[in-house]
Amino acid sequence: MGDEFSVKIPKTLYYRIVRLANELEVDDVQSFIIDLLREAVSRYEEELGSSVVLSEEEIEKIKDRLKSLGYLD
Repeated sequence: MGDEFSVKIPKTLYYRIVRLANELEVDDVQSFIIDLLREAVSRYEEELGSSVVLSEEEIEKIKDRLKSLGYLD
């Protein structure tokens, strides 16, 4: 998965998630939690009108790549 961080959550919340995962017959609780977080973040990004935020360096790399492919002059 690449770089990872540990996050502490209250036990009661964790047990609720485990119970939900069991009801949905999910085998991998950690992946289920990651999917829940991705969905929640995407929903908030949509509401706020922002999705992906790129740095200036990333934008320049994309522009350079598009130029090398002939899409930009």
